[in-house]
Amino acid sequence: MSQNDFSNMPEGSESDIISPKQLLKALRRHPVIFVAIFFAVILIAVAYIMRFVPIYRSTVTIELEPQMSSVLGRGAEFYSGAGGSYWTNKNYYATQYEIIKSYAVSEKVVSALPPEKMSGLAGGAQESDIKNQINALRGRISVIPQKNSNIARISVDDSDPIFAAFLADEVTNAFLDFNIEKKYLATQAAARWLLEQSINLKKQLEESELTVFSFKKEHNILSTTFESKKEMLSTTISTISAQLTKQEMEWKSQQSLLSELEKIDISDPENFFISDLAKNQGLIQNLKISYLTLMETYKDKLNYYGEKHPEIISLQDRLNEVKQELQRAINGVKENLALESRTQKSAINKLKAMKLSVQKEMVKLSKLEITYSKLKREVETNNKMYDMVLERTKQADLSKMLKANNIRVIDRAQVSHVPIKPRKNIIMLIAILLAVLLSTATVLGIELLSRKVGDIDELEQITGKSIIGFIPKLDATLKSGARQIFFDKTSHAAAVEAIRSLRANLHLATLDNTQLTLLITSSVPKEGKTTVAGNVAVAFAAAGKSVVLVDTDLRRPQIHRMFALHNREGITTLLLGDSTLASITHHSSEYQGVDVLPCGPVSPTPLEMIGSHKFQDLISELKEKYDVVILDSPPLFSVTDATMLATMVDATLIVSRLEYERRDILRNSIRRLNGVDAKIIGVVVNDIDFKKKGYSSYSYNYGYNYGYNYDSHDDSSHSEDDA
Repeated sequence: MSQNDFSNMPEGSESDIISPKQLLKALRRHPVIFVAIFFAVILIAVAYIMRFVPIYRSTVTIELEPQMSSVLGRGAEFYSGAGGSYWTNKNYYATQYEIIKSYAVSEKVVSALPPEKMSGLAGGAQESDIKNQINALRGRISVIPQKNSNIARISVDDSDPIFAAFLADEVTNAFLDFNIEKKYLATQAAARWLLEQSINLKKQLEESELTVFSFKKEHNILSTTFESKKEMLSTTISTISAQLTKQEMEWKSQQSLLSELEKIDISDPENFFISDLAKNQGLIQNLKISYLTLMETYKDKLNYYGEKHPEIISLQDRLNEVKQELQRAINGVKENLALESRTQKSAINKLKAMKLSVQKEMVKLSKLEITYSKLKREVETNNKMYDMVLERTKQADLSKMLKANNIRVIDRAQVSHVPIKPRKNIIMLIAILLAVLLSTATVLGIELLSRKVGDIDELEQITGKSIIGFIPKLDATLKSGARQIFFDKTSHAAAVEAIRSLRANLHLATLDNTQLTLLITSSVPKEGKTTVAGNVAVAFAAAGKSVVLVDTDLRRPQIHRMFALHNREGITTLLLGDSTLASITHHSSEYQGVDVLPCGPVSPTPLEMIGSHKFQDLISELKEKYDVVILDSPPLFSVTDATMLATMVDATLIVSRLEYERRDILRNSIRRLNGVDAKIIGVVVNDIDFKKKGYSSYSYNYGYNYGYNYDSHDDSSHSEDDA
């Protein structure tokens, strides 16, 4: 970021997330912690490796064929105690792997070991501790299946590589013997079972054949009559269903007509509705037409003769007669329809009964067919099973004489002199990675737990503003006790050059203003804002500007001490009307061009004074009189005086010290200034030690190492006593 880039910046970030660049800076700030944790983890890893006895592994490669010697015929295998074939059983391989690691296989190995070899198991256990030896061997056996193949590797671990190879071969031999014994016993049991089944199946076949014969004789049926009789019954059911559908449609039509006639309101023949279903009732239709014709005549003559005229009375009588005839006609139609409906319903019930009878006969025939088919299938099944068992019995007798094995050894165990435990390279690699992660995490945790602003990049990120000046720690030649004005236009010390650079940056940032009103403040006390304000004022005066330095810290004033002035009169007495501007203005004799307005006696109501019209008038008057007006204010965080003052000036300069103020306080201070739309011109970093690791690059960027006669013999901080 360039020095003259002091335009509006984005508001300070609220995040405390540490970027990679900040992490590197944190590692440089805490190298001892990082190195100590790193080597501690490495030492622990070395100690862990040294305490372990090397373990060696020997491996035998075998091939497992799921298809065993056929006992029950092609495509099927026999396995004692299992129902299902090996070819389709997905658990076959897993079962074999468990058998290899089983107690029975290990027992075979241990039982066959010579006495001098037995002490190598179970930590030198004696022969009487046979169970411990077996369990110790089981714990050393591992089976590793090879993906997408019938190959598996049997491995045994031991501290003696030769003994490990011996045990691996012995475990494989015991597994082969176990598999042969298992198959022989299974074949023997199969032969015995097949013999028993052949006797039972022969008896079942004879009984099922006799049952079929008796069934056909009892029901007098031929194998060809079932289908033809079912077809005839199906045709009958279809014919009855068609007639039944027709009768039901006619019956529903009659019911609909009856329903329409029931709804007719005969009290008003003129308005009742005759549906299309009832329109074929000619008498009703004619009577309604007659009624409507008489009604039209009645209405026409009623207008001429009146209600009591004989002709009108005669028409009324005729209308009543037609209405009665219409009622009788409707009743007659309803009676006829009801009679026809009952007749139709009776016919429907008869058809339903016929259909139900035929359906029952159809069901009975189907049941007979099912029973016959079942009996016939039973005969066929018994016949097939009997033939198959006879064949398998002969095969089982032959299998008992065979000793074929579906497990084959591909590679025998080889003696390996490379230990598998401990894996020193891997352990050390993990230890190094863990050491780096743990060390970095510790340093990162220290940074996250630290609440203070740690470096310049973080300061710019929080404030959202550029750093426009760096003021280094003062050397012994610039310290002057209580007075903190170290600027001297004839000096080229680093601190003086820093003030000159700050003055130039302020000038560049306010080129548009012929006159500058500048507020200098900080977040918290003891950050050097008063020192910066005084030295900047002297620097501007040295450049030929008329400058006034105003102490607006009405709570803890410091400017009068800096310039060795009395504080009996000042801003507070002027605002109360006890003094004039001329009486409180001090013209510095030591620093030509600098006028100082001290605070005066501390006010009990400083905020009200700053917010008064008199104070605003004072600022306006100073703007007209001086080229540069500099206000030294209280800290931002503790009181709101500085926030109010920021609204009255052209620019606000924030003074900050690294590793001194808290992040949250600084953010809150910036938020306050942004809340009143204050124009923050930038940030000055005060009391910075350029010799400290991480800050040297800034000293070169700002030219402080090129200052003349800069001899830093004293690394102590500024002697400050400001608010």
